[in-house]
Amino acid sequence: MPPDIPDHLIFQLSQVLAAETGLFFPENRWRSLRRGIAAAVRDLSEEDNILSYIQRLLSSPFPQNLMDALVNRLTVGETYFFRDKSLFHVLENNILPELIGSRLREKQHKLRFWSAGCCTGEEAYSLSILLDQMLPDMQEWDITILATDINSDFLRKAEKGIYRNWSFRETPSRIKEKYFREKEKQLFEIYPNLKKMIRFARSNLTSASCFENVPEMDIIFCRNVMMYFSPESIRFLIERLAGSLPKRGWLAVSPSETNFVCHDSLEFVRFPDVILHRKI
Repeated sequence: MPPDIPDHLIFQLSQVLAAETGLFFPENRWRSLRRGIAAAVRDLSEEDNILSYIQRLLSSPFPQNLMDALVNRLTVGETYFFRDKSLFHVLENNILPELIGSRLREKQHKLRFWSAGCCTGEEAYSLSILLDQMLPDMQEWDITILATDINSDFLRKAEKGIYRNWSFRETPSRIKEKYFREKEKQLFEIYPNLKKMIRFARSNLTSASCFENVPEMDIIFCRNVMMYFSPESIRFLIERLAGSLPKRGWLAVSPSETNFVCHDSLEFVRFPDVILHRKI
């Protein structure tokens, strides 16, 4: 059972969360917020009183470690390798061949990708595997894959690059055998040459500072992120993501988030079973 926390405190904390992290907890999600608070208090050995914990979060400035503990409990960690086969099919057969071809013609062996809201890393590693399959001379390319998330627990797992079978539920066995080694029973580690391609970093997508040192990206993946954000945070994020793309750069969001993308510089591009957004 979720703890008995007065509604007025839950409302105030939901307002702070939306302002500081973008996470949106309207009244119909307060039950989940209460459970997250209780779990965060259990994680924090120095905190043993839920109400005092909330009061400290409502103070200004609040202790960052207390907010981080709550965010780690409220963000969703459901993902797996090559999630959304249709998207990866379009990347392999349409987007990446065109992008790689244009760079070869320009004699610029440089590619930039951003997995924004990378969770535990499966998306970023899936991209590195796809690039390895498509670029036989990959060592001659300057490739950046930036993978960011607000959840520090997710990032620690991503940096280790060790996964259980559940993360491979839509991964062909040949890919699992080629790019992972069995570290222990039912634990598989991605090979170092792919791990070193990715730079993991903690960032808050609703903070302007998140975008300050990010170069223009050829493709930005921001999937299953905005569905948890407040309307104000979604508008802010779309504006900043559009600004992080060059002309003809691509933004990939989840199917349920497509209608969130409303920006004058982004056009809808339809592929079979996939809608992407291109900078014009």
